[in-house]
Amino acid sequence: MRYLGGKNRLGKEISQVLKEYGEKHKLKKYIEPFCGSLGVAIHMVDDYNVHVSDIQKDLILLWKAIQNDTFKYPRNVSKRTWLIYKNSNEPSAIRAFIGFGCSFAGSWFAGYSNTFENRNYMKECKESIIRKSKFIKKIKKIKHQSYEKWNPTNCLIYCDVIHLTQTQLVIKQLIKLSIMINFGIKSENGVKTI
Repeated sequence: MRYLGGKNRLGKEISQVLKEYGEKHKLKKYIEPFCGSLGVAIHMVDDYNVHVSDIQKDLILLWKAIQNDTFKYPRNVSKRTWLIYKNSNEPSAIRAFIGFGCSFAGSWFAGYSNTFENRNYMKECKESIIRKSKFIKKIKKIKHQSYEKWNPTNCLIYCDVIHLTQTQLVIKQLIKLSIMINFGIKSENGVKTI
């Protein structure tokens, strides 16, 4: 699925670094508080008890529906339908699919882009999600919950650097963590980073 800032291309490489660190410290649980398109998390499911979250409720509803085999892919999304979902305040899995998968550059309702220059973005989104679905089913917990409510211990946490401000807040909120993994953020109060 096209997703602004998504790690679909880099996810495997990032996960290899995380796994090496997790193995060294004998960690079995992996948490990703800003999961987005699951570009890293899907590469962790075979080795870790994976928990993902995101503040974007529609996105979490989509991943849960994929995990539970309840999502019905649309056959077509017209501009009118796209606008209806854009203007809706009711979170839903289909709204996430349309909001990211049928929008310019995978950016949340950034402009209708079902097809462009002989590319069918909706079809690409569907195929991408189908490829990920077997990994999504292995995720232990998918939740729409702010990181402030977590109290994780002895786990590996990956916070995407695109969320620099939120990542700094996570570090301050989760000082109790035994290990914290983050690219580009300095260690604070004993929380380890790489």
